[in-house]
Amino acid sequence: MDRTIYSFPLHLRVLIATTLVFVALILILLFIIMSSRIVKTQRANRKAYLLRKYENILSQLLFEDESLLERPLIFTLIDKKDLKKPFDRKVVLESIVHLHESFTGEPLERLEKIYQSTELHLDSINRLKHRRWDIVAGAMRELAYMNIKSAIPKLKSFLNSKHEILRYEARVALMKLSDSDHLSFLDSEKAYLSEWDQANIYTILAKMPKETVPDFGRWLNSSNPSVVEFAISMTGAFQQNKNLPNLLAMLDGATEKQRIQIIRTFNRCNNSMIVETLIARYEQETESIKDEILQSFTNIGTKQATVFLASLLKRPQQDIAQTVFILRSLLRSGEAGQILVEETFRQGNERMKMAVLHAKDQRL
Repeated sequence: MDRTIYSFPLHLRVLIATTLVFVALILILLFIIMSSRIVKTQRANRKAYLLRKYENILSQLLFEDESLLERPLIFTLIDKKDLKKPFDRKVVLESIVHLHESFTGEPLERLEKIYQSTELHLDSINRLKHRRWDIVAGAMRELAYMNIKSAIPKLKSFLNSKHEILRYEARVALMKLSDSDHLSFLDSEKAYLSEWDQANIYTILAKMPKETVPDFGRWLNSSNPSVVEFAISMTGAFQQNKNLPNLLAMLDGATEKQRIQIIRTFNRCNNSMIVETLIARYEQETESIKDEILQSFTNIGTKQATVFLASLLKRPQQDIAQTVFILRSLLRSGEAGQILVEETFRQGNERMKMAVLHAKDQRL
């Protein structure tokens, strides 16, 4: 007697159905894995082929007749078919960008011309609209490397992005693409410039010709406190002494962090203009600012500062670290200060003697 599937008990039918579903899923999964592997292998082979092909083509374009770079002559060497498929365009673009990192001078300019003549720069511009931030960041770097100045307006739109890395990449790209006024984006900067951001901007500026470094006095009145802090710091880094009177006038309205930066800037510029003001402000300042003032006197100390430090030393000292700052400043202020430290050592108690020895220790 024939038996159909429906003649089996219910639990057996469920078991058979479940088994068949799992078998089907395994077969589908195997198909997907095999298809994916085949596609990856094909793409790897295609990429290797294009890299070999364009190694010779790009060599010709870089070192032979420059007229070949013009449209439509450039397409006598570059196959238009290779630029129709997104994958192939991406490989050609990566080859050009990679070479760009290895050359300077005329070959560099030729690569930039190839990039534009083949309209690969449009791919980078289009990727600025991508949802993934890492792809957008990569597009910004490509546009900056390849000197695509027409992209500047689009890059500016990322200056106030919610994504920190995109803001950073936009700043770097704009600095590289600007012929002058490399920091113009600071005029409208609304986001907080972290210390990491400031350090990166400074690193790029330091590599640029000195004459291209802007006057940072321009941003001392910015509505963005972090931009003001950066401008103060860069005034000292690039020794822009003409801005020091403005910094001195800012002390009353500045934040604690900005006041610290102002004192450090005067210290870096080795300018004693601020000494009298610091002495007058010392008592009303926070402990952090007091420590900064004492440290600054080790470099920009004057006779007036020495007299002030001597008066501080006569007071009862609760903070041993502050005492060390005072003693160290006196030691570096000249002969009068050194004599005073020696007298303090002879007449002081054990705690004061320990502070003097600590201040004299060059390893600390």
